[in-house]
Amino acid sequence: MNKLLESLWYDYISQEPGRLSDELRAVRCELRVKEDALFGELNNTQKSALLEYEDCLNELHAVCEKDAFVRGIRFAVRFLLDAVSGG
Repeated sequence: MNKLLESLWYDYISQEPGRLSDELRAVRCELRVKEDALFGELNNTQKSALLEYEDCLNELHAVCEKDAFVRGIRFAVRFLLDAVSGG
């Protein structure tokens, strides 16, 4: 079961650099350009604060992704059990 969940996560959910959609790749590129422009305007203290903020934001997104993944699996299992039982 763990192997199946890992396969589902890495094949369909996880955004590994080699598997990014064109849309996501474009957004990441735009984000990088804007971040570079912003960093050029900040002093070291501000840069450090922004990096810490980004770390927290990335952690929040990771927690949300994991939660959505788990909720999706639970929904799928309930859906399949309902379909099999004819409910």
